[in-house]
Amino acid sequence: QLNAWKAYHKLECKCMKAMQSKVVPSNIILVSRLAIHSMLNKWDLDDSKAMKTEKWLSKDTNDDMRFINLHTGWNNQGNEKKIELAKSAAMATVYLGRLKPNESLTIPTTKMLSQWLSILEINGFEISDHELRPVGYGLFPALALINHSCRPNSVVVFDGTKASLRTIADIKKGEEMTLSYIDTCAPFKIRQKELERQ
Repeated sequence: QLNAWKAYHKLECKCMKAMQSKVVPSNIILVSRLAIHSMLNKWDLDDSKAMKTEKWLSKDTNDDMRFINLHTGWNNQGNEKKIELAKSAAMATVYLGRLKPNESLTIPTTKMLSQWLSILEINGFEISDHELRPVGYGLFPALALINHSCRPNSVVVFDGTKASLRTIADIKKGEEMTLSYIDTCAPFKIRQKELERQ
């Protein structure tokens, strides 16, 4: 709790109190926490500074920069989806606007928050317990690079908030590790629809 207080909740609490008893959607809370983290850590949010793969994979690159440079899928989104993301981003902007102006913090733009929401949706993982019950949502930048296959050779397993990649099939030297982004037991049409969304 102390770490959460220092990392984001001290500021987030002001936003939550201002909302009084209204329920804030979880995606708004998540992107707002990212925004608070970016403000406190003074991220360089210049869109023009796309990172090269070698730098992204470097052990010297922190996860903040990896997040900013994950694929947004923005150009592949339909107008309806972009409008949905923009509405959510606008809600996050209003939510974050509850911070006092004298905090000397610059809230990311609605466009940037829209793209971050897209990053979270496309690259995030539902965290589940040992009985596969959903308990949260997380972003693991290195795992987000793994491609989809309808016949995956790997799965992500969780121990608390720690994610591990485990093989479920033999993998030959040089063969790509893959995950399924969807429930492979779902009917074909549902799988196709889910993949289009990804």
